[in-house]
Amino acid sequence: MVPKEKPATIYCQGNYGAVEYQLHFEGSLSAVERPKPPERINKVKFHIPAMTSRTAGRYSCFYRVGELWSEASDSLDLVVTGMYDTPTLSVHPGPEVISGEKVTFYCHLGTATSTFFLLKEGRSSVQRGYGKVQAEFPMGSVTTSHRGTYRCFGSYNSHAWSFPSEPVKLLVTGEESPDPHTSRCHAYLEP
Repeated sequence: MVPKEKPATIYCQGNYGAVEYQLHFEGSLSAVERPKPPERINKVKFHIPAMTSRTAGRYSCFYRVGELWSEASDSLDLVVTGMYDTPTLSVHPGPEVISGEKVTFYCHLGTATSTFFLLKEGRSSVQRGYGKVQAEFPMGSVTTSHRGTYRCFGSYNSHAWSFPSEPVKLLVTGEESPDPHTSRCHAYLEP
């Protein structure tokens, strides 16, 4: 994710001796780099001076050694954020819950969109939700592993997202279930 108008750099790594690297955007050739000297370089960079909705999308790269081309790299999806409005993120029943309670996040955006994303800081996974102006993100029964800071985005297409919501910090209190093998029950009779 890159904020609108901020620069980004894509690195393409291949083999030493590669004489040409090609960057493809949405399946079409976008840029070419020819390292000098090729035998000492196995990585090139492609610079995007300012991220916009036109530069957001799916990238892949190829390299050539002699006449042989590599297979395509894994694709890299670049998302531009900071487009249009800012959503509001809330959590029910509240930001402080006890382990085992059911929690649902709500992302609301006044500008009509149909797709929303919920992200937890420090995680690369993204949850997707749908709705006209609001999406629900049910978390189910939470544990202390759900603790953390969350933000949401509205999406105008898969690569153009709104500004991020203000962060919501979820605090989950309570003990995790004890290991049944380490706990013992003692029975005794008082005289």
